[in-house]
Amino acid sequence: MIPKAFNNFILDLIEKTNNQVLNWTKSDEDAFSLNSKDASVTISYYLDIDRELSYYTFNFINLSTKNQSGFKISSDEDDFNTMGKLFTLASASANNIKDELDNFFK
Repeated sequence: MIPKAFNNFILDLIEKTNNQVLNWTKSDEDAFSLNSKDASVTISYYLDIDRELSYYTFNFINLSTKNQSGFKISSDEDDFNTMGKLFTLASASANNIKDELDNFFK
Protein backbone atom coordinates (compact mmCIF):
# COMPACT_ATOMS: atom_id res chain seq x y z
CA MET A 1 0.00 0.00 0.00
CA ILE A 2 1.22 3.49 -0.82
CA PRO A 3 1.99 5.22 2.48
CA LYS A 4 -0.44 8.04 3.20
CA ALA A 5 2.33 10.66 3.17
CA PHE A 6 3.12 9.74 -0.45
CA ASN A 7 -0.39 9.23 -1.82
CA ASN A 8 -1.13 12.72 -3.17
CA PHE A 9 2.44 13.11 -4.42
CA ILE A 10 2.17 9.87 -6.43
CA LEU A 11 -1.17 10.94 -7.91
CA ASP A 12 0.34 14.32 -8.87
CA LEU A 13 3.28 12.57 -10.53
CA ILE A 14 0.87 10.41 -12.53
CA GLU A 15 -1.19 13.40 -13.65
CA LYS A 16 1.77 15.62 -14.54
CA THR A 17 3.62 12.83 -16.32
CA ASN A 18 0.50 11.89 -18.29
CA ASN A 19 0.08 15.56 -19.29
CA GLN A 20 3.76 15.69 -20.35
CA VAL A 21 4.63 18.31 -17.74
CA LEU A 22 7.34 16.06 -16.27
CA ASN A 23 10.14 14.37 -18.22
CA TRP A 24 11.62 11.23 -16.75
CA THR A 25 14.99 9.66 -17.59
CA LYS A 26 16.01 6.02 -17.68
CA SER A 27 18.33 5.33 -14.77
CA ASP A 28 18.66 1.56 -15.03
CA GLU A 29 17.19 -1.33 -17.00
CA ASP A 30 13.94 -1.31 -15.03
CA ALA A 31 14.18 2.07 -13.30
CA PHE A 32 13.28 5.66 -14.14
CA SER A 33 14.23 8.91 -12.41
CA LEU A 34 12.87 12.40 -12.22
CA ASN A 35 14.93 15.29 -10.94
CA SER A 36 13.93 18.71 -9.74
CA LYS A 37 16.14 21.49 -8.40
CA ASP A 38 16.26 20.03 -4.88
CA ALA A 39 14.98 16.47 -5.12
CA SER A 40 15.06 13.26 -7.07
CA VAL A 41 12.54 10.43 -7.32
CA THR A 42 13.06 6.97 -8.73
CA ILE A 43 10.63 4.20 -9.55
CA SER A 44 11.85 0.71 -10.33
CA TYR A 45 10.36 -2.70 -11.09
CA TYR A 46 11.52 -6.09 -9.88
CA LEU A 47 10.18 -9.60 -10.51
CA ASP A 48 10.88 -12.21 -7.84
CA ILE A 49 10.40 -15.46 -9.71
CA ASP A 50 10.85 -17.62 -6.61
CA ARG A 51 8.06 -15.86 -4.70
CA GLU A 52 5.98 -15.31 -7.84
CA LEU A 53 5.62 -11.62 -6.96
CA SER A 54 6.40 -8.38 -8.75
CA TYR A 55 7.47 -5.24 -6.93
CA TYR A 56 7.59 -1.52 -7.59
CA THR A 57 10.02 0.44 -5.46
CA PHE A 58 9.71 4.20 -5.06
CA ASN A 59 12.39 6.44 -3.57
CA PHE A 60 12.44 10.16 -2.81
CA ILE A 61 15.69 11.97 -2.03
CA ASN A 62 15.98 15.61 -1.00
CA LEU A 63 19.30 16.59 -2.52
CA SER A 64 19.80 19.56 -0.20
CA THR A 65 19.11 17.88 3.13
CA LYS A 66 20.05 14.34 2.03
CA ASN A 67 16.76 13.13 3.54
CA GLN A 68 15.39 10.11 1.78
CA SER A 69 12.36 7.93 2.06
CA GLY A 70 10.63 5.32 0.01
CA PHE A 71 8.50 2.24 -0.11
CA LYS A 72 7.99 -1.04 -1.94
CA ILE A 73 4.69 -2.45 -3.16
CA SER A 74 4.19 -6.06 -4.22
CA SER A 75 1.73 -7.39 -6.78
CA ASP A 76 -0.51 -8.72 -4.01
CA GLU A 77 -1.09 -5.23 -2.51
CA ASP A 78 -3.93 -2.81 -3.26
CA ASP A 79 -1.96 0.06 -4.83
CA PHE A 80 0.17 -2.09 -7.15
CA ASN A 81 -1.80 -0.96 -10.22
CA THR A 82 -1.37 2.70 -9.31
CA MET A 83 2.39 2.27 -9.16
CA GLY A 84 2.25 0.28 -12.38
CA LYS A 85 0.55 3.22 -14.03
CA LEU A 86 3.28 5.58 -12.81
CA PHE A 87 5.98 3.17 -14.01
CA THR A 88 4.38 2.87 -17.45
CA LEU A 89 4.04 6.64 -17.80
CA ALA A 90 7.63 7.18 -16.59
CA SER A 91 8.84 4.64 -19.16
CA ALA A 92 6.91 6.34 -21.97
CA SER A 93 8.30 9.72 -20.91
CA ALA A 94 11.90 8.51 -20.63
CA ASN A 95 11.70 6.80 -24.01
CA ASN A 96 10.06 9.81 -25.68
CA ILE A 97 7.31 7.50 -26.86
CA LYS A 98 4.96 10.29 -27.97
CA ASP A 99 7.40 11.41 -30.67
CA GLU A 100 8.18 7.81 -31.56
CA LEU A 101 4.49 7.05 -32.12
CA ASP A 102 3.88 10.34 -33.96
CA ASN A 103 6.67 9.41 -36.38
CA PHE A 104 5.52 5.84 -36.88
CA PHE A 105 3.34 6.53 -39.92
CA LYS A 106 5.57 9.17 -41.52
